[in-house]
Formats: sequence, structure tokens, C-alpha cells
Amino acid sequence: MIRSLGLLTMAVVGLFGMSATATAGLVYVDAEDGVGGNTALDGGGLLDATDGSGGATWRQRDDAAFGSGPNGSVFEGVEPSPLIQTTISGLTPGASYQVNVHFWDPQSEVEDWNVSAGFTPASLQNYSREADATGPGSVASVLASSLAFDVAPTQFGPNSGREMLSGDLGVTAANGAGEIIVYVDDLGVSEVNRRSWYDGVSYQAVPEPTAALLIFSPLFALVAERRRQAG
Repeated sequence: MIRSLGLLTMAVVGLFGMSATATAGLVYVDAEDGVGGNTALDGGGLLDATDGSGGATWRQRDDAAFGSGPNGSVFEGVEPSPLIQTTISGLTPGASYQVNVHFWDPQSEVEDWNVSAGFTPASLQNYSREADATGPGSVASVLASSLAFDVAPTQFGPNSGREMLSGDLGVTAANGAGEIIVYVDDLGVSEVNRRSWYDGVSYQAVPEPTAALLIFSPLFALVAERRRQAG
């Protein structure tokens, strides 16, 4: 009887372990401006990132060596580039997701490319390379290449010293339309060495309590009672 209870316990624990750890990898979503794009001005206004200098708005740089996406693209901004938003769609309404912001950094002691991002315009955090996350409110980011993806960026770098970083925005729930909006901004400075190279976002479903929890809870109670009686 004791051996049977032990095997039952191991089986149930194994099932719980599988249900708790069987999570999907990250899904990368490249930022796209223009009509039909997923990235717009704050409030949903059209973002047309065609300013060649980047002096007044976000500048989209299209080059295979610059960022992720079909042809390689990245949004470059310095102040006064406006607050923008990227919408993740096709999610389960009300479900929880862990979300990251992706940006590039040149690994330079002179140039420090950070990005500000968050789930509301009033709660943006400054994300930077770990070595540069020394100021108040600055959050260290990791190399995006160190993460597990189901849908990955087209490249991680390094390209001419530039590497894609990933900043953890935390967990939030999809709205009733199955969407999550991520707000992104530059650092609020006009210094070119502190520009932002924003590339996109990624998300991952957060495991919810599974049906296995309800199914096997009575078995745990039975095992506990039998052990109590055997003891």
C-alpha cells in the first residue's frame, strides 16, 4: 500500500510539474508605422516615420543591418520625438501576458542608447544595457538572444557592435478586444549619443491554473489521508 501511494504521489506531482512548466516561448512583434501598421502616435494617430533627419519625429531606418523585420528596420528617436504606441493584437481577452520591449545598443562607452516603455503613458520606465543601468529609475535589460522564442526577431546582432536588448515590462492583461498597448518614448534628451533605437515588442502567455489542478486535488487529499492513517 505504501509503495502504491508513493507511485501515485509521484505521478500526480509529475502531472502538476508538466502543467506548471509547459509554457510557450516568446512571440516577437516587429513595430510597423503607417496606415495599417501596429505602431501609431499616442492616442492612435498616424505615425509616418519618414523624417530623414529624425529631428522632429521618429525616423525609420530601413537596412538589413539595422534591426529586425522583413528587410531590417528600426525606429530611431531623440527629443522631441513624440510618445508612440505599439498594439499587440490577437490575444485572449482577459488573459495575462508577460511583455518585453526590444531595442538596440552599440556597446559603447560614449553612446548609451536606451528606451522608455510601459503599459500607460504615466508609468514609463527607462530600459538600458545592464552596465549602464546606474541612474534612478533605470532598469537593466538582457540580450534578446538569451531568451527563448516561438517567433523570433530576424536578427539579434551584433551588427557593427550593435546588439538587440530586451527589457521586461512585466505582466498585464489583454483588453476586451484581445489587445495590449505598449507605450514607447525616447529619453527626453536631444543628445544624439543618447538616442533610442526601438525595434518592437514580444509577449508570452502567463500560465493559468489548469484543469489538472481541479482533477487531481482530491487525489492529493486521499494520499495525505492514507499517509496519516499509515503513520
